[in-house]
Amino acid sequence: MILTREADIAAIIGGDVGLMIRAFAATLEDDNLLVRRSTLDLLLQSLRLDGPVLQKAQEEDRMILMGSATGVVLRRDSALNRRLYTWLLGTDENSDAQIAYLKEHSLGLLCTTLKVCVECLVKRPTDHGLFRTNLTLQSWYQTLDH
Repeated sequence: MILTREADIAAIIGGDVGLMIRAFAATLEDDNLLVRRSTLDLLLQSLRLDGPVLQKAQEEDRMILMGSATGVVLRRDSALNRRLYTWLLGTDENSDAQIAYLKEHSLGLLCTTLKVCVECLVKRPTDHGLFRTNLTLQSWYQTLDH
């Protein structure tokens, strides 16, 4: 079976969408750069934010995936960031369409995930990784408004 953008990857991988999403999240935190890049490529192809799999997934699983995906900005790798931003903004080249995709499919989940991260920071103020992720994504979002 050939995997297309519209295909439901859950039918290929299995019925446990939560387990599949957690596996993707784990690979996004891998130390190997090529593993993270390949995972982001798979997200772009098969686990789009507007796709059927993530629509069926539980909110907690979606937040785990979003947290792991947004954590790649800490690696300061432009290829990873470009893939992440394409996943968050959609594949359309038009900036208005990207903003619309962000607002419709990404922003709510991203904000919820970042709020949970901030709550974790309040409980564990020594976890600087969460703080840097929030700052990086906040500055990126502010550039979208201007």
